[in-house]
Amino acid sequence: IAIGIRELFFATFFEYLGQAIIVFTLLAIYQNRYTEIPTIKLNFSKRSNLAGIFILLILLCVFITYLKNKQDTDTGLNRKYLECIQTNQLDSAEYYINRSSGNQPNLINKSMLKWLQYKTDEDTASLYIAKACLQKAIAQNPNDNLLKYNLAMVLKQEGKKDSAMWIVKQLSDAFPDNALYHTGIYCIEKGEKDKQERKKHLLSAIKTMPQLLETQLWANAIDEDNSLLDELLANLNTGRLEDISDPIRLAKYGKIYFLINNFE
Repeated sequence: IAIGIRELFFATFFEYLGQAIIVFTLLAIYQNRYTEIPTIKLNFSKRSNLAGIFILLILLCVFITYLKNKQDTDTGLNRKYLECIQTNQLDSAEYYINRSSGNQPNLINKSMLKWLQYKTDEDTASLYIAKACLQKAIAQNPNDNLLKYNLAMVLKQEGKKDSAMWIVKQLSDAFPDNALYHTGIYCIEKGEKDKQERKKHLLSAIKTMPQLLETQLWANAIDEDNSLLDELLANLNTGRLEDISDPIRLAKYGKIYFLINNFE
């Protein structure tokens, strides 16, 4: 039962086609214990049925043991991979990730590694591999919105601004209180004609996550457009009246006023 529940949420068994074929073949043999041929009817005895069930159980035990060992191996490799990432040993990290299986967590890890390698040496081959890994991971789990956001950032880096913007705007429309998606739009939008749209999304992100005022993103934004602070204050003065009955939003507004040293 435990293995069945795990497979529902984090499938590993049926990622290996050979194992799946063997299991389904054995189940089919067991289900069709009575085999009819036009002139001959074979009726297996109870003893042979019991032997078949016993063999099936043994094979399942072998498969389960194999999967457990495979999972433990992947867990150990993943731990070493993360240690290498933390110490910026990207070549060693790639060695461990290439030895692991190609399930979704490892696809995500490989995409992150290739992104870091691209940021280090600007090799477009790493960027293409990161994109391919993200696309495979999304195909396995279409409901993971963070993977979609990461794919949008890769597409932006490839110069495919329209595709990246389409993904992030869909996420922003579906989750208007998610600061990450608003900042994504701000980072993708460029040019004078997009200036107001960029401001709107940056201010929305700050209202949702005041800590952004302490990041380099805000510092760069202020350097680029010093009218942002005035627009933020005007936005807050309007917003706090609209959200007067929402204590969580009011607390965030208070945090913003504190961070910009406005104590009036």
